Amino acid sequence: MSEQHKNRQICLPFIEESYMEILKDPIKYREQIDKFYEQFPELFPPEIVNGYRMKDIYHSSKLPIATRRIEIEGTSFTIRPSFIMP
Repeated sequence: MSEQHKNRQICLPFIEESYMEILKDPIKYREQIDKFYEQFPELFPPEIVNGYRMKDIYHSSKLPIATRRIEIEGTSFTIRPSFIMP
């Protein structure tokens, strides 16, 4: 599989009841991503050690919930909460 077609989703164990509140607050969201990275670095691409940039809130036609995107070294990744199926 080419680099271009790799899965660009990062699935993280957000708590469903607090997800929407965290999603709307970029500071809380970044804090949560940083905590997940400390706990579960294997869930992230190795390039994240160089940092990441918060992007937008994404409304997928396939997923029933909004998600956020981050950018790692010029590549966008969708952060998908584990409580929803891809």
